[in-house]
Amino acid sequence: MTTVMPFDTILSALKDKASTTAMFADVLLHEPKSAPISDSRSRQAVLAIWVGKFGAFQKQSGLASTALQMTVMARVYRTAMADPEDEIDRDILNCTSAIMEAITGGFTLGSLVMAVDLDGSTGTPMTATLGYLTQDSMIFRVADITIPIILTQEWSQVP
Repeated sequence: MTTVMPFDTILSALKDKASTTAMFADVLLHEPKSAPISDSRSRQAVLAIWVGKFGAFQKQSGLASTALQMTVMARVYRTAMADPEDEIDRDILNCTSAIMEAITGGFTLGSLVMAVDLDGSTGTPMTATLGYLTQDSMIFRVADITIPIILTQEWSQVP
């Protein structure tokens, strides 16, 4: 029997967490192919959420079943050309901290998952890396958030 994974529900729960922060003009459930903000002077932030990795979780697997993990990527976008420039990093860090705090406060996503792996038992803790991204000739200041999740679902192993 094939197990249907609740990926949409998990991503929607993360979107709900982001929405409660009131920090984002929009929250997308995909990695955008085009610039998510069209006004290069906008000070608003946009968050995009998508699955980056999915597979077995060795530390929880046994002879009867394979435990599962997934890594969700969340990217905070903020135009890098808005004034005043000194506020760009402050804004991106505040948005990043807000979503990470919201996830930490509800790390089972309403019992949808075993846990968001905050401290890295799957290998990588929840972290954020800041950088710049050029998309559609626009320069963005971004924060890429890695959200490792240990799922409650398993794949059965039948000899």
